[in-house]
Amino acid sequence: MANRMQAIDRVIRGRRVVITLAMVLLAILFLAWFDGGEEALHPIEQEVALPAAANTASTTAPASAPAPEGTR
Repeated sequence: MANRMQAIDRVIRGRRVVITLAMVLLAILFLAWFDGGEEALHPIEQEVALPAAANTASTTAPASAPAPEGTR
């Protein structure tokens, strides 16, 4: 009878360990889902060096240039 009780105790202890590990894993997964690892977007504000030709070029097409396809 004592061996049977020890076996039952081992099974209960094993189940308790498995349940505890499952709860810890679920807690970690919940925290990962809740936080999501997202971070707010931050604007990038820095000077960009442009070649000299880009500084003098016009941003609009000359009047004599044909209109692009599909814009007429």
